[in-house]
Amino acid sequence: EYERDENKQQDALAQFILKNGADAIIGSHPHVVQPVKLYYPDLSDSSRFNIVVYSLGNFVSNQRKRYCDGGIIFEMTLQKRGSFTNVTDYNYMPVWVYRKDINGKSDFYILPVSLFLGNDKFFNFLDYERYKINQFYQDTREHLKNIPENRFFDGYVIEQHL
Repeated sequence: EYERDENKQQDALAQFILKNGADAIIGSHPHVVQPVKLYYPDLSDSSRFNIVVYSLGNFVSNQRKRYCDGGIIFEMTLQKRGSFTNVTDYNYMPVWVYRKDINGKSDFYILPVSLFLGNDKFFNFLDYERYKINQFYQDTREHLKNIPENRFFDGYVIEQHL
């Protein structure tokens, strides 16, 4: 738990599962985003690979410390070719858990980070919250720098009606 990189046991288990027929592995529980890695069963064929998402991080959580206050949504496209299944496309979307406390009760919101980035004034966050979501985003992007990011909400503008 709380380790940002996979350990030897996770890697050995992933290798075992892939060798026994899995095409993709999606992991969870460490409470932090861990690496996404590609494994090539046939080194002479770079078009066929398996994918391991070691940990998606936290989707809904009250954990507020660095690296634990968000997670990723992972998307992949699978294509069946004869007896093989290929991963043909993949990406991730960082999401941050926003907690709002009202009258002693906490409400939790899952916020796609790219939606916030294009509409930061709309959300009316405190400076500390703005810092935390930006920190989570930069940490996640750096950690998954070789994986395409889904910027679905890039340029999406929310209008506030009064």
